Amino acid sequence: TAIIKYRFGVNMPHLKVNNLDFFYEIEGEGEPLVLINGIYGTTQIWGYTKDILKSNYKVITYDCRDQGKTSLSSDNYTFYQHVEDLKQLLSALSIKKVSLAGLSQGACIAMHFASDFPDMVEKLILISPISEKSPIDHYYYNYMERFLKDHSLNEYYKHMIPYLVCEDYCQKLMPSITGEQLLFFVEKLASD
Repeated sequence: TAIIKYRFGVNMPHLKVNNLDFFYEIEGEGEPLVLINGIYGTTQIWGYTKDILKSNYKVITYDCRDQGKTSLSSDNYTFYQHVEDLKQLLSALSIKKVSLAGLSQGACIAMHFASDFPDMVEKLILISPISEKSPIDHYYYNYMERFLKDHSLNEYYKHMIPYLVCEDYCQKLMPSITGEQLLFFVEKLASD
């Protein structure tokens, strides 16, 4: 069932999938191509890419559960729930066969989707998938799991931003930005 939410003067399409309201966007004409975000991404990361691809494809972007404008899950879930979410989203959109492009965790979702539902996948594009976990990855994911037991995802982002984004790098890209302004920007994105 399609739901249209109105926020900040903009219609925001959502679909009820697995008891959550999933935010999605569709632009362009042609064969369907789904772009899947990484763990820290939202549909916004695909802006320029989507603008180029929509002249040849029906480009579908969506925020995974607990991302962006998709509602938060109150249940514990495994990684494979993301695969099932994608299957149900495509079903709700009446899409039987699709090309998938995923970034980081999105690439892992696409890879597992293609493995589980090969008849539904036309093409598969994997951008920086995680092939194996190093000891540092294990430490990081264990830390994330422990932190999220007692804190919200927004608190996690606020806590992790100094480790994820180097202030010097940001100042080279945006010379006038300070670390405090960067944190404000990230907090604003997390709250919107």
